[in-house]
Amino acid sequence: MKNEMRLQGIGLVEGTEAGKIQIGDILRWNFGGLSKVVAIEFTKTGKTIICEVEWMNSKGEIETAERKMRTNRLVNIVASGNTVLTSQYAFEIIEEAAEEIEAAPALTIPTSVTTKKAAAPASYDVFYRVTNYGCYVDIMLFVEDITNNMMLVAQKEAQFETMKDAETFIGLLEEAGSKIEYVETVAYTG
Repeated sequence: MKNEMRLQGIGLVEGTEAGKIQIGDILRWNFGGLSKVVAIEFTKTGKTIICEVEWMNSKGEIETAERKMRTNRLVNIVASGNTVLTSQYAFEIIEEAAEEIEAAPALTIPTSVTTKKAAAPASYDVFYRVTNYGCYVDIMLFVEDITNNMMLVAQKEAQFETMKDAETFIGLLEEAGSKIEYVETVAYTG
């Protein structure tokens, strides 16, 4: 994968230089949190980008903030265009009505703009990751587009104090035939 980067709780994903961020892009952060870019500004030198982003908090409310990044920093862009956040970990792409598209004026694209290739038809892998941090256990749902090598969804399903507490939930997932991967980590205890 070109420009590979690692997000905590997600794993390896495709990175794009922050200087290529556009308004409407959905950015994924560590542990699957999503934000939507609503405004962009570059510093005078052009080495730093300032993005105004909005995200949905755990109460379902939209919050906004500025994120300042070097233009060569890698970020994970999971969608572009006309998008809307539906939760902390999910979004939807809004399709315009056919008559609105026909009525739109023709666009002239400058030659300096690069366009993305259309994605190939996708096949998906759905799995759960059980991570034992020693002091607690997380269970996350993942949906991966295997064809385009992209993680589409990473959503926390449950958190337990011990692995023993998580066994009932894991048993239900196994009964349903869910694919489960187990990760053991060592937590720093001081």
